Amino acid sequence: MTGLAFLVFIAAMLLPAAMLTFRRTRTLQRAGIGPSRLIYLAALVPAVMFFLMLQAGPGDDRTIMFFLVLAALLLMLVFWMRELVTLMGLGDEAFPGRHDKILWFLLLVALPPIGMVAFSVFRRAYWPVEKPATNPAAHEWI
Repeated sequence: MTGLAFLVFIAAMLLPAAMLTFRRTRTLQRAGIGPSRLIYLAALVPAVMFFLMLQAGPGDDRTIMFFLVLAALLLMLVFWMRELVTLMGLGDEAFPGRHDKILWFLLLVALPPIGMVAFSVFRRAYWPVEKPATNPAAHEWI
């Protein structure tokens, strides 16, 4: 049995379990709890890369690693942009210090790998849940 046929066989055997997990995850996400679908995708990437490396010929391993590094850089760029947009969307009153927003911006721009991880950790620790938005017009007694 070739490696590709083996991979297809394993995927067909695990398809019912994956569909049940996906349904449960979708209902949990609607309720606001449970892991993201990206977690499941991140778990599949090493398995797929393992099988691709098993099937690689003498020169194919460099091509696979090139695309893997390219995908990692692209994901890093997307993560950095997401953190920067999140930072810029927050108001100055959301931060505890007077110049915190400017300092986080400088850290994200000057040291992107360290800044995006640090701001992501800070954001998840400082704002663990969404704060309810208040509409001032809803509280007026007219």
